[in-house]
Amino acid sequence: GTGKAIEFTQLGLAGTDASNYTLADPNVTADITKAPLTITANDDASVSGDETPVFDAQFSGFVNGEDESVLTGVSITRQSTNKNAGFYSGDLSVTASSDNYAITTVAGDYEIFPAGTLLIKAEDASREYGDSTPALSYSVGGLVNNDTAASVVDSVSLAVDPAAAG
Repeated sequence: GTGKAIEFTQLGLAGTDASNYTLADPNVTADITKAPLTITANDDASVSGDETPVFDAQFSGFVNGEDESVLTGVSITRQSTNKNAGFYSGDLSVTASSDNYAITTVAGDYEIFPAGTLLIKAEDASREYGDSTPALSYSVGGLVNNDTAASVVDSVSLAVDPAAAG
């Protein structure tokens, strides 16, 4: 906020000439601005007829070791109510608020595949430069007739493209 009072504590004088001086408590204020934070909705997809997935996002700009737990009202939702198969550009929108962050949001895309499509999605993962690649996982959508991923999918290999690991 603006005009925040700054308080000086533990001020003192020492030395042989200290008695020649008097400390005055200065009246100081500061303007503290919000830190910039970007929230990007992760692109997502589903198969027509499947339940709508729980959407998630990536956060960039937290300071002082904070994370999304300091935000209020974080929500990622579809803007369209259309349930027909198709590609919906910018359909996933993010809302959030914070007293300490100036939030910029980036919409994500959403695609609905026709019923009968087997959809294998790599789950989002992230890491800091220099860290090890986290465990990679996937989910399977579009299963019918009580089929399970184990009964339909023989194997899936997930890897990080070295060219994309900037």
